Amino acid sequence: MSTHRWPIGLRSFAFCTIAASLLLLGCAGHVAHQSKGQKRPPRPSERELKQRLEDLNKRQETIKTFAASLQMSISRNGGTALSKSFRCELVCELPDKFRMKGYAAGGIPAFDLMVKRWKIRLLLPTRNELIEGLRTRFENVPSVRKYGIDHLVKTDLGELFLPRVLEKDTFWEWAEDGLWLYEAPSGRDFWQRTLVCPESLLPIRREVFTKNGESLFEVFFSEYERVQDGQLPLALKFISKKDGFVIKIKITSLRANVPLAGRAFSMSIPEGVKKITPKKLERDIQKTPDSH
Repeated sequence: MSTHRWPIGLRSFAFCTIAASLLLLGCAGHVAHQSKGQKRPPRPSERELKQRLEDLNKRQETIKTFAASLQMSISRNGGTALSKSFRCELVCELPDKFRMKGYAAGGIPAFDLMVKRWKIRLLLPTRNELIEGLRTRFENVPSVRKYGIDHLVKTDLGELFLPRVLEKDTFWEWAEDGLWLYEAPSGRDFWQRTLVCPESLLPIRREVFTKNGESLFEVFFSEYERVQDGQLPLALKFISKKDGFVIKIKITSLRANVPLAGRAFSMSIPEGVKKITPKKLERDIQKTPDSH
């Protein structure tokens, strides 16, 4: 393998991280989910539902920062050839500062991902490479658009761990599996629907589609834990419908509203590191189409 060829694991991981872990939206679970034979709670009126959603979001908004330890696995189409597992440490300052460091077996540093406002940096120590650029640059990478993940690059990562549901521009319906809320986020080129727990209104499952109805992602939330006034999912799962990638996250330690040192969002770049722009990343992807 030449030094210019991206090994499928790291190449796929790097791209998947920027395009999926970069910016995973969601997550499976049993949050008081309706089971067959179980009496369904009374259906709230539209006014009551909107008020409860507003109250839930206000409680979620009390969380401003959080730090977590977690296990993350990445696989493709259920196979083991592309399976990767990492121990990770992350910090987040809402709404737009996020950093996650990943370690392979033996504690070997595998990646350092930082999203700070509109800039993305992904350091791969074992390859001495730094992928960096503005979000707008990554949005225009052809492979990002091909897999329908350009809108994820625009998303604030806090939405992954602190899920909320829009109160406005939302309509809802009861179905056999529970209460579905439909949203068309303003200014975005996709729409989504969210299955919520009828009692708590916490998201259980989220499906994201293009404007034309093509399925992009299926995302799940489970094992919610109350942290101060908010609730965060400890188990998350993300499924990319277009390329078969599956990312699973299991949080093992979580702290909210913790003070974060200034260096938490300051990345030290080693000397001699090879810098890769979004444009260069796309060229490398086209040269090594082994993960498509």
